Amino acid sequence: MVIIMVVVIEKVKIRKKVDEDFNSMFEIAKGLPEWFDEGGLKTMQTELKTHGGFAAYLEGTLVGFVTFNAAAEGIAKISWMGVRKELHRRGIGTRLLQSLDEYLIDLGFGILEVDTVAESVDYEPYEFTRNFYYKHKFKKHRVDRDFYGELNNKHDRLVLRKHLRID
Repeated sequence: MVIIMVVVIEKVKIRKKVDEDFNSMFEIAKGLPEWFDEGGLKTMQTELKTHGGFAAYLEGTLVGFVTFNAAAEGIAKISWMGVRKELHRRGIGTRLLQSLDEYLIDLGFGILEVDTVAESVDYEPYEFTRNFYYKHKFKKHRVDRDFYGELNNKHDRLVLRKHLRID
């Protein structure tokens, strides 16, 4: 498994996303129903087009993406992130986050945030998500109780935050 991961990481090319990436990004998201429900996909249709971000390519095919927006002075927020399911745990998400971190530091952002479903929701895909962000130095910032409302069984939102290195 380690050999496969190294090969994938070496072949992956990360670049700033462009308008032509939208359809492929949206198809990746639709292929991840454990994370993106109908409401999320509807919101994503607008935000993938208007938010900044990066796309990951493997052998000429878009296989992952991360988008962000400015949340407040000096704070950027990841709006959407996805990697083709069959390529999870191959380092593509890590490479996307590294590219985003470097870009945000260059722009003068000091903090990066991301929202996800809190630990109070026992759902393996979001446990995977939280662990991914913890591995990348995000820390709990706050939990917003019942944030996601009636349609989502009143799930709590976990806001994670990490401080970006500014030299």
